[in-house]
Amino acid sequence: MMKVRDDLKLNSGMLVGVPIPLEHEALDAEKSILNSVKEAAELGIKGREVTPFVLSKVSQLTQGDTLKANLALIKNNAIIGSEIAKEYSILSSKSTEMPLTPIHTPIVVGGAAVDLIAQFLEPKLPLDGATHKGKIDMHFGGVGRNIAQGLAQLNLSPVFVSSVGKDNLGASLKQDLEDDTHVSTFDNKSTATYCVITNDKGDVQSGIGDMNVHNDISPELIREMDFSSCPLVVMDGNIPVSTMNEIKNKCLESNPVLLFEPTDVHKSS
Repeated sequence: MMKVRDDLKLNSGMLVGVPIPLEHEALDAEKSILNSVKEAAELGIKGREVTPFVLSKVSQLTQGDTLKANLALIKNNAIIGSEIAKEYSILSSKSTEMPLTPIHTPIVVGGAAVDLIAQFLEPKLPLDGATHKGKIDMHFGGVGRNIAQGLAQLNLSPVFVSSVGKDNLGASLKQDLEDDTHVSTFDNKSTATYCVITNDKGDVQSGIGDMNVHNDISPELIREMDFSSCPLVVMDGNIPVSTMNEIKNKCLESNPVLLFEPTDVHKSS
């Protein structure tokens, strides 16, 4: 998982749970902790004095078993950490010496869009017509495009089928793709744009999407493609139902795995 995370260039952390070895488990620890916390409250112990009191009390109640368990956990953490580091080093060396060469090519059919993230920097979101403090970021997105990008970062060289408008945003979107051969540009159409509105904590409040250009991802675009050597086809909920049916029929002929990404509550229904 760590190797794939880095291959995808994700910045998220990863939490690994390391247990206390069975032979060092302090079975009565939880009960002792609850009793110690209760006693601390009854004695009026507060603030930074609580933790040392509870630790000392728990150690007494368990006759030192919790201290032994904590020491065993520290040692086990070191063991597991070193094993993970060793395996990660082996995987990294292999990927450097023998880059993955895909035998088959996945096909992704779906939306490509420009995402605007508008975040309020005030605690309330009044709909009063006034201008409020905020932060606006722009990213390339679209469910299908994001899936294709993930497959590309895994060196699987996907074929991405989508549509954009003949405008600056569409040109920039295509330029950002590894392969835009099957991304059609349509005159008199706007490239799909999605604006999400969040509160000051970053929680999504609402979104507005202009996705009309995705209606031009037609069955004809799919009909021209060869699915015979494709092991995987992914379609998202942005495309017309007629195009979904065409994809389904072609998959029945050549039998690749077909995945559907519902995209949105309204589109999936």
